[in-house]
Amino acid sequence: MSNKYVVASQGALTIVDDLFPFTAQGVQDLLSHLYQLPQDELKAEAEGLSLDFRLWMLAHFQLAPSRVKFLNRIDNTTIAFAAMSCSLAIENRLPIILDKVLNQTKDEDPPFKNLKVISTLTSSYGGTNPTGLTGDVTIRIRYEH
Repeated sequence: MSNKYVVASQGALTIVDDLFPFTAQGVQDLLSHLYQLPQDELKAEAEGLSLDFRLWMLAHFQLAPSRVKFLNRIDNTTIAFAAMSCSLAIENRLPIILDKVLNQTKDEDPPFKNLKVISTLTSSYGGTNPTGLTGDVTIRIRYEH
């Protein structure tokens, strides 16, 4: 974690002091940091993520230029699903797992990168069971040649 980053969100500028590495451990470190926030601040983070997933990623993770390029190429349906799933997980302090296999070639940007967003989120309300959201979100990244 090192750089400072200026983020525009709903007309306000926020300086983010720490960017986390985009690794499984970096995601867990960011979640540990976020889950220590009071609920209103955590909800604001979740709302920011749901409004602009790409900007939120840039504001929280150290991404190499090739990763920024890939992020910008992801189709809007996948971005919308990732934004919805991850924002709900964050707001409810649920696990988000980055399952990323390292690129085994020397190519900085291999021919094919496969991204899957897998959600097991389940919502319940009423009855004899407690209400709320349960489950997790997995972001799976694979390299294909």
